[in-house]
Amino acid sequence: MSGRFETARKAKPPKPPREKKPRKKLQRPGWKTLLLLILNITLAALSVLCAARLTEYRNLLRTQEAADRWRGQSEERFAQVSVFLPVNETQDVSAVRTFRQKLDQAMIDASLEAPEGGSLYQDAWSGTATSVAVSGPAGKSNVKTYGVGGDFFLFHPYTLLSGAYIAETDFAQDSDVLDETLACPLFASSDVAGMEVTIGERNYPVAGVVRLEDDKATKKALTDPALMFMSFDALNAIQETKFDTYEIVMPDPISGYALSVMKDKFQLGDGVAVENSNRYSALSLAKVALAYGERSMNTHAVIYPYWENAARLTEDYAALFLLLAIVLRCIQVGMKSPDYMNRLICIGIASMLLFQILINVGVCLGLFPVVGLALPFLSYGGSSILTSFLAMGIVSGIKMRPAPDMSAHYIRPY
Repeated sequence: MSGRFETARKAKPPKPPREKKPRKKLQRPGWKTLLLLILNITLAALSVLCAARLTEYRNLLRTQEAADRWRGQSEERFAQVSVFLPVNETQDVSAVRTFRQKLDQAMIDASLEAPEGGSLYQDAWSGTATSVAVSGPAGKSNVKTYGVGGDFFLFHPYTLLSGAYIAETDFAQDSDVLDETLACPLFASSDVAGMEVTIGERNYPVAGVVRLEDDKATKKALTDPALMFMSFDALNAIQETKFDTYEIVMPDPISGYALSVMKDKFQLGDGVAVENSNRYSALSLAKVALAYGERSMNTHAVIYPYWENAARLTEDYAALFLLLAIVLRCIQVGMKSPDYMNRLICIGIASMLLFQILINVGVCLGLFPVVGLALPFLSYGGSSILTSFLAMGIVSGIKMRPAPDMSAHYIRPY
């Protein structure tokens, strides 16, 4: 028996050797993956750039938010309106008094009552002198000077380095506020509140020193190296000065009421009235995009102050970004879609919109010959608007479509 078992044990076939499974080689990413990576990096870089620009323009936007500062904790609606007068239609302070009387009557007619001991509106006006010779203990300079009246620094809250602002309620109306770049050459310091500058044969006390905005739009719009702000009456005593800019914060119970009152009651002439409160909203930027090209045509003899030029430049940039953001969003939706056909559809729609935007803006700026190509979402053509919104509906449908269930495309091995 033992020999039989030994023979059976010897006849057992040996185990086959284990086969070594080949290691999977790392595959190089295809061109589709690389394209998706490049687009994602581009979108991230544009997002960071836009965030940086918004932070940079934060100080610039403060000149457009006087209504919020004036309203405070009140629940009433206020609006900020600016009026810019042509060179040949500048006015003196008597026009402000006349307008205030008309405005008070308009408030009464609209049943708007001022709070006890307060006012329903606050205004400011400013005029520009070409050049004023100013001297201080450390030197002298010819500086562009703004004559300001009312509560000018409510509308332009520059960073105060020392001293205080000047206001209409000040007892002495002969003080001035210096820009930081002017205080250093005149006094070799920025802490000069209470000192005096000499203009002609008279000394004028320095109320404070401010620092202007440091964003790129302001640098492009501000051509003068230094500025000085004086009381309007004081500058008018040095040389005859009339104001070309008037700004006001007033109640706006119905959207557009404040702007319509300004156009009706103020002696506007060929001037330009701008509502600052919502100038960077999507609707306002859409109107800016529609007027591309016309905005660059100076059909009025209006010389805008530097802060308005900077705001208009920011409007142009923001209006273009509003349209380009839609294009980038279409590309992003397409790249995230798992279906190849959906990707092609989204990229095609984005290319269509981008082509129309570039051609339309190029025509408005005179870079391309005039062609009848509509601006997406903004032109009045019915077929263009219908096509644009149908395209957005397709993109929205692709974004909301769930990912396909891949389990139905293969059979389990067991």
